[in-house]
Amino acid sequence: MADQNQNEHELSFEAHNDVAKLVICVVKHPFDLAKTLIQIGYEPLPSFPTRNIFGRPKIGLPGALSYLGFVFRHEGVTGIFRGLPYNVIDYFSYRYTYNYIEKNVGKYCPYLQITTPDLSEDSAEVTTTEYQPAPNLIIKLHKDGRRQNVPIDFSSSFDELTRVVARDGLCITGALVASYPFHVLLIRNFASFVGKETVYDFPFSAIKDIVNNEGLLGFYSGFVPRLIGELSCLVVTKSIIILLIKPYFNTPEYSSILTTIVNFIVPAVLYPFNLVSTVMAVNGCKSIQAANLEPEFISWTECWNHLSSMGNLKRGSSIIWRFQTLPPSGTPPRPDGFSSYGSLKKSW
Repeated sequence: MADQNQNEHELSFEAHNDVAKLVICVVKHPFDLAKTLIQIGYEPLPSFPTRNIFGRPKIGLPGALSYLGFVFRHEGVTGIFRGLPYNVIDYFSYRYTYNYIEKNVGKYCPYLQITTPDLSEDSAEVTTTEYQPAPNLIIKLHKDGRRQNVPIDFSSSFDELTRVVARDGLCITGALVASYPFHVLLIRNFASFVGKETVYDFPFSAIKDIVNNEGLLGFYSGFVPRLIGELSCLVVTKSIIILLIKPYFNTPEYSSILTTIVNFIVPAVLYPFNLVSTVMAVNGCKSIQAANLEPEFISWTECWNHLSSMGNLKRGSSIIWRFQTLPPSGTPPRPDGFSSYGSLKKSW
């Protein structure tokens, strides 16, 4: 009976959590639209002179709210929520696939089964084992206020890091494989605003267009940089948390703050992978005009090199305060005649 009540409680919690996640997905959807339009290089609004926080003159670019206002004026509420079904399916297919793999991976590979330690007895007396004197010691704080000098077990930390990265990497890869086709449909639906195409407004016509023009691999346009970015972020964040924060800053206050900082900084540093993935998801698609915002690239590395040469690898990383990035001196002009920010503008 107790197990049944616990299961019902868990199901109720998951249901409420799903509703909360759905609300968040809907609320942030318009900003996903604005960010995607910025990432693919669509600049329909004029730049303006401004200053940065240090008072230096800069050329400002419209932010997300200006983009949403522009979309609303031309397509109304339906415009700022275009592609919402794709976004919802993309999010939940990723989440449920990730959770399924995480829960079941231990059945097929016991080494990857990671159990959460029971901290209920943390305030009890600690029986220390004999160990060789080590120069690297940490102070373990117990709930009852006691302090204990404990040597840093780097071999255990590396083993934990290996298992966590392997398990989470498998979950991320599987979740991306399952959800990425919907992500491509979402990005191309957003990009269709540029040329007012309707082929990606409906799943059947969108799927038909990709299969006929690009084959099944078209559903995974931009998949490689996205996967590399996700896995790189996983490896770097977990390495810092497990090898540095947990051993040296093991108090809850410091650990929580530093973990939050790491989880914010590392994705920001690896943001170019996200940008290149978005550009490649649209690049080469013959059915939407937005594909002409950038030259057609043979590979994602060529796209990376092009954006880097134009100084645009951080394009879209900030959607509120944006400044025009000038390409390095000596950069050759684009072969298609567009500017570094893709000045393809629609005559509305």
